[in-house]
Amino acid sequence: MRKKRNMLVLAAAVVLAIAVVGVCAADEGDAILGKWLTAGEKSVVEIYKCGERYCGKIIWLKEPLDKEGKEKLDTKNPDETKRGRKILGLQILSGFKYKGDNKWGGWQNL
Repeated sequence: MRKKRNMLVLAAAVVLAIAVVGVCAADEGDAILGKWLTAGEKSVVEIYKCGERYCGKIIWLKEPLDKEGKEKLDTKNPDETKRGRKILGLQILSGFKYKGDNKWGGWQNL
């Protein structure tokens, strides 16, 4: 439950970081491309183009290892088949696009 909440907080932080970019025209959506430090400064999410839309993945963690010294995994994912995925490199945003008027849509947690 805590991990799921953390992932939702991370996704929300990314969306908020995108919002501070300011109003941009639809053809200027590329302004969000790059690396974004999340709220709490515990991770960095890279926003990149995936086709005609944008995606985001975790590229840095302040604490990348668990208590046993192993890479952190997505162990709290409600989908049991995804619990073995490494957090570092995990795509957490997919298919979002600039809608105009400083609004984005189509993104999702994966």
